[in-house]
Amino acid sequence: MHFLILSNLDRLLLSKQCYYRNVIYSICRNKKRWSIIKRFSKSLNCDNIKYLESPKKKSKLETVHSKTILVVLVGWLGAKERYLNKYVQLYHNRNIDVLRVQTRWVDILYPYQTLVPNVKRLIESFKHIDTIYPNIIFHTLSSGNYFYASVIDEIIREPKLVETMSDMIKGVIFDSFIDWSYVLSNRKALDVALDTSLNILPNDLFSKVYASRNTCPLTLRVSPSKLHFYHKKNLILQENPLLIPSLLLFSRIDPLSDMNANFRLAERWHKNGILVSSKCWPDSPHVQLYRMHPNEYGERIDSFIEQVMVNHQS
Repeated sequence: MHFLILSNLDRLLLSKQCYYRNVIYSICRNKKRWSIIKRFSKSLNCDNIKYLESPKKKSKLETVHSKTILVVLVGWLGAKERYLNKYVQLYHNRNIDVLRVQTRWVDILYPYQTLVPNVKRLIESFKHIDTIYPNIIFHTLSSGNYFYASVIDEIIREPKLVETMSDMIKGVIFDSFIDWSYVLSNRKALDVALDTSLNILPNDLFSKVYASRNTCPLTLRVSPSKLHFYHKKNLILQENPLLIPSLLLFSRIDPLSDMNANFRLAERWHKNGILVSSKCWPDSPHVQLYRMHPNEYGERIDSFIEQVMVNHQS
């Protein structure tokens, strides 16, 4: 029986070899990662979609899942970068990378020419990052839920995508869930939507909306194809066909995101066997939940992410 006796010098040399070998492996992994991310960013090719990697600094809020998650943050209509970046920072504080999507009026007015092609590119780009980000979570703000619904619509059109993408998309967070059919049929909701959109609403659309403001029922002269587009997206949001775990965040006083409609939606999903959580605050205006309740908002996000990750592993 032979024993290998190492001197202190031998141990030092061996430890250095292991160290440098690990450094080389790390460099190779990072190089491959950057290559994939570069290809991913290039494949998006959209002015309103931007990949934002976290600084990777050690954080108390970081979890074992943080580095495997990509959050697709979809902003409310006309939201500027500086406002959306506050939500980006929420995730960067947890060492979670973010794909920031800005919702523009052109996306709402001409979805087939703008929103749908962007969604198709996004889904195609997901194929490049499944080894880096096996866990995707959507976080939609107000009307950003229509972008998410468009993603789900494109997925269910192709049976081959359903299994792959259902496994990747771990959950969706709806902040101030909005239903345009409700807004356009409710005078108070429409007034609020108009008053908060004067600086971003195109003149031609504003004249149509303003003219319809005093009619009953309130309607817009929208083409049948667009009506069909939004009607279908509403059905997808209501039915949740892929049974994606969901978190609903809303306010009692928000005229654009009806509290009772949110509760009914949560109950419907729960009856269909979907993992669903909800939180209603008493005093927050539309898409102001995070600004007014930053700590509890962050806690809800953390709890939901942990819940869906554990649920997926079980």
